[in-house]
Amino acid sequence: MGRYGGEEFIIILPRTDLSSALNVAERARKTIETSEMKDSKGNVFGITVSPGISIYKPGDDEYSLIFRADNALYKAKGNGRNRVESSS
Repeated sequence: MGRYGGEEFIIILPRTDLSSALNVAERARKTIETSEMKDSKGNVFGITVSPGISIYKPGDDEYSLIFRADNALYKAKGNGRNRVESSS
């Protein structure tokens, strides 16, 4: 796992099929959604995530793989946020 952008993170799951990746992402989404956060003044708030999933295809490089994941992320945001979407 690593930070890719300002609010974007990448998680690489070697030898993981789409179904398993979707399960991992959904578990993470639910865990984050139900977690309480606190700011420096003790105010409690919640956060959500909108994961985009992409699976390696023959001929992919890191750019094409990330491009499809990024498109899936924007699809998740466009479909209401706080949901998991995958690329085709």
